[in-house]
Formats: sequence, structure tokens, C-alpha cells
Amino acid sequence: MPQYLVEADQIYCHSCYNPIHRFNFYWVWCESKIRMDEFMKVLDESGRNIEPQAQTSLASMYPLVIDKQDVPIICLPFKWERTSLQISSIVHEAIHSITFFFRCREIPLPQNMHHSHDADEENFCYFVDWLTKSIIDSLDNQDEHKYAFSNELQYDQEPSSETGDQ
Repeated sequence: MPQYLVEADQIYCHSCYNPIHRFNFYWVWCESKIRMDEFMKVLDESGRNIEPQAQTSLASMYPLVIDKQDVPIICLPFKWERTSLQISSIVHEAIHSITFFFRCREIPLPQNMHHSHDADEENFCYFVDWLTKSIIDSLDNQDEHKYAFSNELQYDQEPSSETGDQ
């Protein structure tokens, strides 16, 4: 893992664009809830006071405003180890995120559609499946999704002892 001028847990973030609905879903993960809360405050343009994540929660979803759009941010404050508890938390927050999207776009949730119950549920479940897979794929390849705040300096390698760089 790279060194930083400001020592802090590495934060990772990724977004996935759903071209069918023209909507971005975002998620961020880090072992530090404080660092993640700081990241969300940097991103949010709503002017609202963002409550810090509960110390007892394994994951959460926050509705933020980014580029004048409502955006759900899934927060995963843990070291990714692919445990069943982590995966179930991802699915849980993916459902919250998709429900938020449906409400923003005024798309009826499956219970309100008055069509074949199975068809309504199937569409929703495919959406959950797609988002969950996208999140897990990015966690599995997390080195591609590192994020540094502007006050941090990232080193690609250890400073060379030959040149005396520190």
C-alpha cells in the first residue's frame, strides 16, 4: 500500500453507471468510518449536516447531492475479506440504494406495480444482482480504486535510500 504524507487508512471508491436508467451508483470502502465520513462531506453539495455513521453499523447508505443530482453512496467501513456477513451487508445496502433510485425517478416499487407479482420482483432482483456483482468485483480489484484527498501525497514506491529522498 502506498505511503501518504498524512497517515490515514486508505480509502477506496468506485461508481457504476447504469446506462438503461442513466444513473450512477457509488460506493466507498475503508477501515475508518471517520475517514469515510470526511470523504462524504467533501462530496456532498446539499449543504445538509451529514450525520456520522453509527459505530454499530457494518455498512450504510447515504443520499448525497453530487453535481446537482441525488446520489446514493454505499459506505462499507471494513477490510474486505469476502465474509458472508460482508456480502450480506453489501446486498442489504444495494437494496436501499436501488430503492432510493426508484423513488428519485418516481418508478413504482414492485409492490405498487399491479402486474404479475413474479415479473415485478424479477426486474427488481436483477437490478440487485447487477449492483451487488459490480460492488464485489470492485472490492476484489480494490487497488484500481484508491482515492487520495488533495492534501495527501501518494508515493508509487518506497523512497530510495541511495538518493536520500525521504
